Amino acid sequence: KRLRKASSRALRLIEEQRAAQQDEFVKAQHVLQRDNIVGQSVELVESMRWPGCEPEPSFHMAMKTRLEEAVEKFAQAISGKSNDPDVLHQMRIQAKQLRYALEMLEDSHASGQQQELVARLKRLQDRLGELNDLATAQRCFKSLAKNAAKPKHRERLRELASYAAMRLKSRIKKFQRWWTAGGGRRLKKELQR
Repeated sequence: KRLRKASSRALRLIEEQRAAQQDEFVKAQHVLQRDNIVGQSVELVESMRWPGCEPEPSFHMAMKTRLEEAVEKFAQAISGKSNDPDVLHQMRIQAKQLRYALEMLEDSHASGQQQELVARLKRLQDRLGELNDLATAQRCFKSLAKNAAKPKHRERLRELASYAAMRLKSRIKKFQRWWTAGGGRRLKKELQR
């Protein structure tokens, strides 16, 4: 009996929320129709032309050019060994851009090597993402400690910032060992193919 009552209440709540959302959806649909957003979007897309005098390249050729640029930027980002979290974050950003370019090209001309490279880049991003998370946590804790009203809160936040800094330093060392032990070398070799 209690289960039925709870189920009925939950169902009523869901129906009320759905009805409220439905009203918002209808309003948004009216705005789209009134402002002719779809028509304006089509006009905008049709008005865009390929820049320059040369003929527009095929999708594959455009993506190949984009991939070459992404490889070059990534190669620059990984050229130095760094303990600086900001530099490692830039490496992560360039890895992400390279992965996106590979995935776009993969849709039209996938190869086993390419799929493995995408998987390696994802793993690299995960490793670098963990470092960035720790660096961000450290900065946040430091900032919060400066603005904390109570001394005990300031002290606890400083401890958390210190702990995040210690973990970050340890994880950067672990990343550098992985990178120099072959992770980076294998990735560089695959990029040269």
